[in-house]
Amino acid sequence: MKIYVLDQDYSYQSIAPIKEQLFDQLEQLGKSLIKNWESIELKVPESKKEFPRSDFPNLLTNVPVFSQKAKECFYGLLRPLGEFLTVTIENEDYYAYNLTNIIDGLDEEQSEVKRFVSSGRIMRIVKHEFVPEKVKEQIMFKIPQDPGSIYVSDLFVEKYNQHELVGLKFREIWNKNA
Repeated sequence: MKIYVLDQDYSYQSIAPIKEQLFDQLEQLGKSLIKNWESIELKVPESKKEFPRSDFPNLLTNVPVFSQKAKECFYGLLRPLGEFLTVTIENEDYYAYNLTNIIDGLDEEQSEVKRFVSSGRIMRIVKHEFVPEKVKEQIMFKIPQDPGSIYVSDLFVEKYNQHELVGLKFREIWNKNA
């Protein structure tokens, strides 16, 4: 099993909220929001309009936005792990994915980490080591030590490639077989 950090491919269009305060709504992601969710209106900034469209337009690193095609490809796998929240990009429906699957699967003792001197909290993970039993069945997850990153399995990457989706990059960070 391999684990990757999900990242955006910046050679495709980025998106931004039309109203700045909408970022407040997005900062609450990680806990269920579906009951009170109101679609957010997004736009492609003028400087990004000439870039090609993607199945995962770039908004925030910890909030993947799915096209309808991407949602259909991943819905069965990801629905139990979070919520697809409707957003509108220039009058077309897309879905911000609110990942609520947080796994305490990082083996901090075996990982190489940089810590803040004052608090001892993890500032950055240089080399990831996971507890295999905690991550072996995970397709997409976050860890408490790095809530700004999304981790995906090789199954996610295979499905992404199989459906010829575009807009993401994957950086391999852990290989159980290595």
